[in-house]
Amino acid sequence: VLANIIAGSICFMASGQLAKVATLRWTLTLPVIMSIILVGAYQGSGSWGDLFALLGFGVMGWVMKRMGWP
Repeated sequence: VLANIIAGSICFMASGQLAKVATLRWTLTLPVIMSIILVGAYQGSGSWGDLFALLGFGVMGWVMKRMGWP
């Protein structure tokens, strides 16, 4: 409980600085976000199949967005 209170107060104090990340260009934040996503997908089960599924669904979503599909 104490760790949650301390972490919550630190996050509350740092929220102003963290909100400034939203004003950065996407070309700066994309490599960081993609590396975190890829590491997280692999660490979930340690399987390369998860990475391929992540990339496959990502490409499918990108194509659907470009074609105007919901």
